[in-house]
Amino acid sequence: VCSSDLYPQLTLFLQPKGDAMRLLLTLLVLGITADFAFAQDKSWVGKTILITRPGGVRIVQKGTDGKPPIVGFLDHVAYSVRDEKDGLIRVADGRGNEGWFDKRDAVLVDDAVDFFTARIKKNANDADAYSRRATAWELKDQPNNAISDYGEAIRLKPQASTYNNRGHAWLTLKEYDKAIADYTEAIRLDPKAATPYGSRGIAWHAKKDYDKAIADLTEAIRLDPRYANAYVTRAVARHNRKEYDEAIADFTEAIRLDPKDADAIARRGLT
Repeated sequence: VCSSDLYPQLTLFLQPKGDAMRLLLTLLVLGITADFAFAQDKSWVGKTILITRPGGVRIVQKGTDGKPPIVGFLDHVAYSVRDEKDGLIRVADGRGNEGWFDKRDAVLVDDAVDFFTARIKKNANDADAYSRRATAWELKDQPNNAISDYGEAIRLKPQASTYNNRGHAWLTLKEYDKAIADYTEAIRLDPKAATPYGSRGIAWHAKKDYDKAIADLTEAIRLDPRYANAYVTRAVARHNRKEYDEAIADFTEAIRLDPKDADAIARRGLT
């Protein structure tokens, strides 16, 4: 790799004659440096991605204590990349699921709006593309655009997950009653799904109705005991009710499920 310190040594060593040779050498050095920077920039580690495959992707998790690898499933849309190798990326959710899948089944947030817009142009009835573009708008802090796309996705194909996601956009705008209405519809469509209960619990918490928040979060945990974020939010609600021992227990379980959750660790320390 070439650095600015190395450039004078190269020019001295090659003893270029004339402006043309100097220009050629400069372009050579800058080209090598640019290629190196480009290679570094291509890494997705630490960046947020959206899954492009409708319905989610299968992941491979490492086995423990000599056990074979476990095949899991990721059904959320957005994740942060933790590692990358040989065309695969590793992500984790807030429910203890972590594993690798094909990089070609994802797109960076910065490229996602254009990616899903192209899909919509090919098929104006692609509800999944509208829904995923809406998530991209949310991640770009444009909740109004997100709500518009979620609405179109719901018109084309009403699904619990889409109502749940539109609820998140309403929550961002502090439209808590509209968020709760969407979460409630998601629960009606899929009463066995933990996420809408957890989401509605967050909305109740935002309205400072801690009793309803804890009730919904408890149901979310019953449906999915590995739902780390539900433990965190329930812990915060219990902290606000000054139920400190119960809050610490919830934070501890959340940390057990996701040991890298710095926020949960800090909040437990505060409690």
